[in-house]
Amino acid sequence: MDLEQQIEMIKHSSWFDAEWYLRAYPDVASLDMCPASHFARYGWRVGRNPSAAFHTRGYQQQNRDVAVSGVNPLIHFLQHGEKENRRAPAVPTSEHRVSADRAAPPAPKQPQPSAGSLPDDIAQRQSLQLEHTQQLLEHYFRRCQELELRQGAPGDAR
Repeated sequence: MDLEQQIEMIKHSSWFDAEWYLRAYPDVASLDMCPASHFARYGWRVGRNPSAAFHTRGYQQQNRDVAVSGVNPLIHFLQHGEKENRRAPAVPTSEHRVSADRAAPPAPKQPQPSAGSLPDDIAQRQSLQLEHTQQLLEHYFRRCQELELRQGAPGDAR
């Protein structure tokens, strides 16, 4: 299944809540990007949840085969997990911060932790690296949009 098919599957799934996703991750709203597309391309990779009803990392923790496979956990659940009677864990209340108090990620130019300050746990290190990668992708996406707008501006002879 290609990425566009995955995005369509996510959009039409009762497990994806676009409004919740935008409230939970306001940085996505600032990208002017389809929430389902963001989740399919980047969000699940950094452990973002498609709704309060589906906990991405929780599903991976319960299903190590899914975590190891590197597939989008929601796509796996929709294609296989439901049929196999796998459980979709809800987002824990402690993580369920759907409000404006969730800050957008820092700009990618901020210094990253030095090697000595990285966690010893490999999963935590991978999580930090994925979060940083997400920040960079969003930064470059915004920058590309800015450049496209400038090139298309009236009177721009470029």
